[in-house]
Amino acid sequence: MTEQDKQLQQLYQQRKSAVKTPTEIKQVALGQSKQSATVSPHSWPVFGRQMGMVTACVGLLALGLLVRHTITGYQEPEYVHANIEYHALSDEAVSVNTARRIDYENATQAFQESQLRIAIHHKKLAQIASIGDGWELKMCDNSALSISPMLLAELAANNALKIDIERGDFVQIAFSDAGRILAIEKQPTTRHC
Repeated sequence: MTEQDKQLQQLYQQRKSAVKTPTEIKQVALGQSKQSATVSPHSWPVFGRQMGMVTACVGLLALGLLVRHTITGYQEPEYVHANIEYHALSDEAVSVNTARRIDYENATQAFQESQLRIAIHHKKLAQIASIGDGWELKMCDNSALSISPMLLAELAANNALKIDIERGDFVQIAFSDAGRILAIEKQPTTRHC
């Protein structure tokens, strides 16, 4: 021991003699030391080693069963072959291009009919209140609709606006499902809301 260790040991003994440890703490410390002395220090590592061996055995057994099952249970998958024949119901032969063209024409006609139905159901009647910097329209439900000059120019460019409209004329406004104005047409006869 060095000089410092001896001095520290002496200071520790002086402190220990000056401050007495309570009896409850001594009893707990002695009880724990007696309990740890009765338990073998090597029991946990032995138990862990035994559990590891048991786990390894179970794993090997499961692996063996899996290998046995895959070897005995393997079968070639069955392939199903289907023959598809194309028969035309008409006497004349229909080429693939002709069938596609007919399908396209039918789809185009169905689309145009749906657009016409949408346009018919989404039209409102209005009267032009003022023409100047944009239009002011008075709707039949007493609401006002302002149309900007940019929208008027866009509608005119798309042939969706008749230019010969004057103040006081009645117009029919076609709306899309999203509420956008598709066209503005002048009504030939005077109507009332």
